[in-house]
Amino acid sequence: MNSLMKVLITGASGFTGRYLIKHISEKCASAKNRPEIYGLYNSSKPKSSESCRFIKADICNVSEIEDLISSVKPDYIIHLAGERRGSYEEQFRLNAVGTVNLLEAVRKHCNKSRILVVSSSAVYGYAGEMPISEDNPLRPVGAYGVSKAAGEMAALSFTRQYGMNITVARPFNLFGPGQNEDFVTGKIVKYTGEIIAGLRESFDLYSLDSGRDFVDVRDAVRAYWDIISSPVFEEKCRGEVFNIGSGDAFTVRDVIVALEIITSHKITVNLPSEILPEIVPTQKSDITKIKNTVGWVPEYNFEKTLTDMLKEY
Repeated sequence: MNSLMKVLITGASGFTGRYLIKHISEKCASAKNRPEIYGLYNSSKPKSSESCRFIKADICNVSEIEDLISSVKPDYIIHLAGERRGSYEEQFRLNAVGTVNLLEAVRKHCNKSRILVVSSSAVYGYAGEMPISEDNPLRPVGAYGVSKAAGEMAALSFTRQYGMNITVARPFNLFGPGQNEDFVTGKIVKYTGEIIAGLRESFDLYSLDSGRDFVDVRDAVRAYWDIISSPVFEEKCRGEVFNIGSGDAFTVRDVIVALEIITSHKITVNLPSEILPEIVPTQKSDITKIKNTVGWVPEYNFEKTLTDMLKEY
């Protein structure tokens, strides 16, 4: 790795961004010339880090993102920034329009850069009980899935139209230590810790039977780096889409049962009197493609990740 290697991470202050910075720093610690890591954030400023230079910029602001890209001229870009909440307009603004703004800036100022656009398994919607491959049709439900699908379609279009080095990753449900209660596993683990500490007796959930493919965030960031730094990137990754998951589906009930076994505590959950059917009752990834292309396989199993999450409490 030469001294000119620069890595730009958007959404660097988020849950995944923090782990990605740590992974790249550790992975390249023994390299003669470690990469320069630039972390882009917009709202909450991350804690200072010796391994990353943080820059405040809004990818929805065309002039700001163009100034940033023209100044840094990154070799690798891992685009994590995204919006999961709000109206269709708000989510499209960041997940689709913001992605296009970033790609346009790269096209103008450093069009040979490698770019990994991190999308989501939400683009698939409900695809049945079988493992979902990258060739499955996209049937997103709701603003997040639709806007993510639009963003990744734009990215792949830039590859075809301009010959840019872009790859799309579709992570399934990330979880891991430090995940907040906005996500179901983060919520369940936090409240389980409070039950053990005697701070609450129970907590509310909407349903126990929806199944999701949970993949540890530490495995996910390793996959992102394995893809973008692959020696066969231009040959086998450019213009492609890769699922990132565990290959298994676990229900919310499975999460509760696993935590009861790990903690030796009974966990009481309050459910509504009427449980509405899930629009996406289950998802499970087929990760054959990424295994065969870059050799990535998940290392953390379901119980290990939950155990590590509990240590936060």
